[in-house]
Amino acid sequence: MPKIKIVTEAELRSHVGLDLDTVKCVEEAFATLAGGDVVMPPILSMDIAAYHG
Repeated sequence: MPKIKIVTEAELRSHVGLDLDTVKCVEEAFATLAGGDVVMPPILSMDIAAYHG
């Protein structure tokens, strides 16, 4: 099983750009989801005591 890396908001922001193409892609994804044209797996959760969650 692959290891899961937990990152901080600062780490995420430093690695993921937020340009107009990215925003457009996310907007289109949410519009498609809202339109019911998406098949999504159920939400998974994992309790990680060290991170209080």
